[in-house]
Amino acid sequence: MPNRAWLAVSCLLAAGACRGGPLRDPVTLLDAAPSDASPASAYAVAGAPVIGPEGGVDALGTFSITIAAGALTHDTPITIQQIEAPVEGAVGPVYEVGPTGTLFLTPAAVLLSYGDLELGGVDPNSLRVATFAGGRWTPVPSFVNPVVRVVSAQITHLSPWTLVSTVP
Repeated sequence: MPNRAWLAVSCLLAAGACRGGPLRDPVTLLDAAPSDASPASAYAVAGAPVIGPEGGVDALGTFSITIAAGALTHDTPITIQQIEAPVEGAVGPVYEVGPTGTLFLTPAAVLLSYGDLELGGVDPNSLRVATFAGGRWTPVPSFVNPVVRVVSAQITHLSPWTLVSTVP
């Protein structure tokens, strides 16, 4: 999926998060996305997007985050970097999203694509977005869209994120 489509879907998911609504199907959202969608953030000298109270989007690799308007109280440089998995259980890349520990006033929407991953027999419907906490992966409520091979979730903080399977 082209980057502009990812960003458009992220923005639309965040709009749902901002209203407190349920996760929406990214395929339906993609159909409604404007073709000229772009991130609403300014870029700092170091290259990290600075997202403030107006909200914005950042993405790297198979990971995308949309921070809704009002989720942050001040301008914050958002960093995303792919890291080695701290423990087993990750399905695909692990992304450190920071500043770690940053809390949102309203949930942010994340998308992780499994489109190019070799799942090795893992059922895509068992995939969940998960954060690393307390020395283990902790899944959060997620929506799997097998048509576009994306898993989405609403998150309340920044930390390491990846996909995990809920079936051992």
